[in-house]
Amino acid sequence: YASEDPGEDEVVQALLAGADDFFLWSHRIGELGARIQVQLRNRRDRELLAWTSDKVGELRSAALLDPLTGIPNRRVADSALSGALDAGRATLLALIDLDHFKLVNDTCGHPVGDHVLRATANALERTSRRGDVVARFGGEEFVVLIPDARASSVLQIGERLRTAIREIRFPPD
Repeated sequence: YASEDPGEDEVVQALLAGADDFFLWSHRIGELGARIQVQLRNRRDRELLAWTSDKVGELRSAALLDPLTGIPNRRVADSALSGALDAGRATLLALIDLDHFKLVNDTCGHPVGDHVLRATANALERTSRRGDVVARFGGEEFVVLIPDARASSVLQIGERLRTAIREIRFPPD
């Protein structure tokens, strides 16, 4: 609100300083009401945009992460492998399948089986290097993509992953 007519420079300065609008009071109540409605609509639109952005992030996360283990899922592994192949980058692909996992679920129950899967995912992540992709491939299967691995180190890397899983300890109960 201004009681006298400001110059253009003052209006520009006010808008650049963060004002959303500038209105000269001249008994134009209808215009004032319309400007208020526009600002309220702009606020609602900004809030809706922020909410939508949050939801997109949540959906992206849900689409790319395994909900049980919290590690990337098969989509991420497929994409990483395709990218490595397209770039002609040497990449070791380790497939890990937990033998007799059905027996764990059948004898101990699914909560214990879920615990085994989470512990396996954690062990693989702890053992892997930065830049490696550890993902749940499906069921009791995991994949580790190891870019720039030398062929001479394949057995050593495989043994390191196997040992990490073998050394997982569970309470007796």
